[in-house]
Amino acid sequence: MNNLIKLILKKNPTRLIVHPYEKKIIASFNIKKTISLDNYNNIQDFNKKINKETGRQNLLIGGFSFDSINYLKNEEWNDFPIAEFIIPEYALKFEKNKLYHYGSDDNLKNYFSSATKNINIKDCASTLSVKEKNLEEWTNLIKRAKESIKNSSLEKIVVANRQKIHLSKIDIGKTIQNLIIRYPNCTTFMYKNGESIFFGSTPEKIFDYNGEVLRIQALASSIPNNGQKFSEIESSFKNSTLRKEHNIVVNHFIQKLKSISKEKIIISDPMIIELENIYHLLTKLQIKIKHLNHLNILESLHPSPALSGYPVDEAIEWIRKYETFHRGWYSGTIGYIDNNESHFYAALRCANFLSNKQTIMAYAGNGIVENSNADFEIKELKSKFKVIKNSIGFENVTA
Repeated sequence: MNNLIKLILKKNPTRLIVHPYEKKIIASFNIKKTISLDNYNNIQDFNKKINKETGRQNLLIGGFSFDSINYLKNEEWNDFPIAEFIIPEYALKFEKNKLYHYGSDDNLKNYFSSATKNINIKDCASTLSVKEKNLEEWTNLIKRAKESIKNSSLEKIVVANRQKIHLSKIDIGKTIQNLIIRYPNCTTFMYKNGESIFFGSTPEKIFDYNGEVLRIQALASSIPNNGQKFSEIESSFKNSTLRKEHNIVVNHFIQKLKSISKEKIIISDPMIIELENIYHLLTKLQIKIKHLNHLNILESLHPSPALSGYPVDEAIEWIRKYETFHRGWYSGTIGYIDNNESHFYAALRCANFLSNKQTIMAYAGNGIVENSNADFEIKELKSKFKVIKNSIGFENVTA
């Protein structure tokens, strides 16, 4: 699988989604057709176009921004519309140790069928300087969030932060490989649009649907990985504040599933997911339901309280009012639709590389509840930013 990824990156893919643990790769090359949403008033026409292409059994790769209704196109997100799906000229899917081809490019088909050996790559950037968004400003935003929660119906707000990284050189292919190697339990992605490359390694799958069973992951509550014993982590996750944050997301999804089906909801026990830089609490939910529309599922489930807060609409209004930058596709969705099945992920632990400015804008955020501790939140935020910083060769980051 690793050698296949190396071969893919050599051919400069337009879209790439990799989940090492599931041994799954989606990669596309060149664009046959683009379906974009630039004005939310046209959402119904956009959905009809996507459904039409799905009916033709085309592979569509794309996603949505975080705040589709109030999308602000600026210099930072100029190359990305509110939502977009592409039909590639050629694409491949590696799944269950089989390689599937889309399109008629025999040269690429033969090229990718030749994958054999592993590869390990590091050192992909040089001359970096990091400009942090003022953490005092972010800490004040946490205080404002806690005050809002105390004095309103809000129970949780996800407060985001952004950091700018200037660089003189970067190898985006090696950066992607570093993410895949470092975070095998996450889904690494790369979307190229114009002069921008949106990339990251997300721990959160929003849903997958195969036409009969809908599976959802509720991932919320985090603890930085500082080498603690696992028993310490288990004890920490029993903390009422962390449990409350997690349960808000789980209960939200339960209510969403009850609204679309009377079938029994299967709910796993909460499990601890260990990553290189952080621990997460995860609960899986699934329900049997046939003939759902892929985009309707996405609209119902996103943004969830894990990405915005709770209640969702009120949390999004708070984010619009108080966050000092536009999220764009950060905490939006990335994924694909392939005939009767669809897979979508939250765009987290990510960055937008503006190649014409030699700048990376990195993003991270934390879920805040009334009893959240600011010092703990800062440690958690820094651990999330390390995903991007370390992947581009900026090792042992303490900021």
